[in-house]
Amino acid sequence: VLARVADLRQRFAGWARLNPLTFECKHLLLEAEAARLSGARTAAQSLYERAADAAAAAGFVHEQALAYELAGYCYQEMGLEIPTEGY
Repeated sequence: VLARVADLRQRFAGWARLNPLTFECKHLLLEAEAARLSGARTAAQSLYERAADAAAAAGFVHEQALAYELAGYCYQEMGLEIPTEGY
């Protein structure tokens, strides 16, 4: 899966540099999912939070909600129920 989305991640990184307000949260979500899938869950947690913050700053409430939902799934995979309830 990671190999298939590598090009996509690079494209979003470039778009985020050109237009951070629109693309930073999307790029961070892709990076968070890549970190989670590769087993770097601590990095993923930080990236989900950064994605949610970037989405909120851009006024993308739906993407902020998605970042929190995916963070909740990440915590759930780790067996951490208390953070999951908050998300």
